Amino acid sequence: MSRKVYAEIPPRVEYSSTELAEKLNPALDLLCDRGKEYQQAHG
Repeated sequence: MSRKVYAEIPPRVEYSSTELAEKLNPALDLLCDRGKEYQQAHG
């Protein structure tokens, strides 16, 4: 995760994914899919 702070009033901060964080997306997608399957089965 990357964090950028702007020197403004009111304060503003933006977050964005880094290349390393993006590599986790396939694993997170699988976990989300599994969670949806579980929820449907055990609703």
